[in-house]
Amino acid sequence: MKNSLCLKTLCFVLAPILIFIFTCNLIYIIYAVENPDYKSIVEGNNYFESEIFSDYYKSSLVTPLSRYSHYEEPVYDADYIDNTIENINGINYVDEDYNYTKNFVYLLIDNTTNQIYTNLIPTQKTDTVDEIKSEISKNAYYWNYNGGISTNISNLSSENISYTDYIYTSLESGEYELYTSVNQDLLYKDNFVFGKMAFDLINTIGNTPVILISILSLALLILICSYLVVSLGHKRGYEGIYLNYLDKLPLGILLVLLFIVGGMFAFVGVLGPAAINTIFSIIAVIIFCIDLYICFAIFVSSVIKRVKAGTLFRNTITYMLLKWLKKVFIKIKNWCKKCLDLLFTNTNSTLKLGLIYFGFILGSIILVNIAAPFTLLAIGLWIYIFILLLRKTNSFYKIKDAVHDIYEGKNDVKLDESDFNGDLVEFASDVNDIAGGFSNAISESLKSERLKTELITNVSHDIKTPLTSIISYVDLLKQENIENEKAKEYIGVLDNKSQRLKRLIEDLVEASKASSGNIKLNMEKLKVSELIKQCTGEFEDKFKANGLEIISNIPQENICINADSRYMYRVVENLFSNITKYALKNSRVYIDVEKDADKINISIKNISKDKLNISPDELMQRFVRGDKSRFTEGSGLGLSISKSLTELQNGDFKIFIDGDLFKVNLRFDMVK
Repeated sequence: MKNSLCLKTLCFVLAPILIFIFTCNLIYIIYAVENPDYKSIVEGNNYFESEIFSDYYKSSLVTPLSRYSHYEEPVYDADYIDNTIENINGINYVDEDYNYTKNFVYLLIDNTTNQIYTNLIPTQKTDTVDEIKSEISKNAYYWNYNGGISTNISNLSSENISYTDYIYTSLESGEYELYTSVNQDLLYKDNFVFGKMAFDLINTIGNTPVILISILSLALLILICSYLVVSLGHKRGYEGIYLNYLDKLPLGILLVLLFIVGGMFAFVGVLGPAAINTIFSIIAVIIFCIDLYICFAIFVSSVIKRVKAGTLFRNTITYMLLKWLKKVFIKIKNWCKKCLDLLFTNTNSTLKLGLIYFGFILGSIILVNIAAPFTLLAIGLWIYIFILLLRKTNSFYKIKDAVHDIYEGKNDVKLDESDFNGDLVEFASDVNDIAGGFSNAISESLKSERLKTELITNVSHDIKTPLTSIISYVDLLKQENIENEKAKEYIGVLDNKSQRLKRLIEDLVEASKASSGNIKLNMEKLKVSELIKQCTGEFEDKFKANGLEIISNIPQENICINADSRYMYRVVENLFSNITKYALKNSRVYIDVEKDADKINISIKNISKDKLNISPDELMQRFVRGDKSRFTEGSGLGLSISKSLTELQNGDFKIFIDGDLFKVNLRFDMVK
């Protein structure tokens, strides 16, 4: 639907019609609210019996009275109203050039001055007052005053005209006689014609469901506008927003073009025909409104398409000017930077070089004075040599910076040998070789570390085979009925040490796998509270045996992380195992789970039974335990394994030591 050109065209045609309908109905509603008795205006469906007609007629009566009576100063400007007043046989024929009351004719007789005024065209049938009265009386609707009012316009009868009105104020003295009428054919375009148009419009609208039509037209207009906003820019067979040549013009230029086209049409299409007659004037106004709407629709459509295509600001003169200024600024900036780099890469060397070089220039100038015509050529050569020397100096410091980066441990240093010339090319090549050798050394080191890890894994596997046999035979010996106490003691030692060796080998293999990342993780959504509660429950007996009280602060809501449940359990298990071995008996262990923005913090704290005369970094190393005497069991790999497993699961593992307080903090991303 949004690609249909016919539907879009139909919407553009319907939009102004709906606007016109809604506006007319809205005006009618406002008029009806302000004039509750408005129905009386159109009662009878006869314009000449309506209040609109009588109001215009009454205002027309004021015209001759205000212009020619000597009761007060004229109301209207004579220059605006009259071209000439031609006196024929004592009758003043007024030629009026204004068009407000052309259909209204009058005869005013001033009995005091015996002056007679009329706006009838002088003909053989209007040579006398009686003929003028007869001509006026031919019209269907009249209003006369000759000591009293005679009229067939009911709203202007003596009962309906206020005695305080200006009309009575002028006529009640009896100094004037006034004869007026209006031709019901309304041959001229004046206020009476416009009044009839308003009467017909009000009468037409009044016979329709105004509010319903207003609501429907407004709803349909909103629907059409919404469709146009969504569909504009879409074209059948074209992906994305289609922009025509008008949409690619700068917005300011498009607005100026539309303004010029609309202005020219207004001048040619309205001012010209309007001077011919009423019909052409009305047609010209309608065409001008259509032209204005088309220009407005083109502009608004282009703006909508530019917004949807993201080119509204980019297709403006302001944007183009700013873009050009930006390019100029960048060029100036780069040029200045190059100059500064050449001058100030090494201030001391540049200063020394400058002093020597300008000393050379000074001596050269003295010599050049002998041959003045060659001065400009010499100056150009000096400038070229100076820039060449600065480039050489800059190239040298590029190599110096690269060597310093290699010294700092960076192995991705690579100089572009095309930026150098002469001996510096070989120098840059050697630096690149050093950087490559350094990178190879790191690769070899990583390879060696990987081989060591594989060696540990293989050797551990080979050790486990005879160890399994030893453990099996020790179990068999324990089942034999041996009465020798010494033999039982020896068997117990063998059993204890073999089990400890087994755990050591298992920890060693797991530590090597964790450090090398050679572990297959099954990452899933894991509830932290359930993990902590499970581990705490399994270590409950060991904690009670050591008099350790667990203080947990775990939120009731489900807090989840993305981790492997098996290896995450191993991390917490190692930490709890350390607590049972090294925590001060009859003390407290604090377990806190907190949310920090989009992170989850798991904190485990306890008091050490021995002095922690070791740093956190040392404690994280392999085969290091909290008690340096090594009297307790354990491999010293628990914390190292926990750290490696935590980092493999995208977590953060940190240890904090404050006096005898030992704290481990695990930090993971929260999963919703």
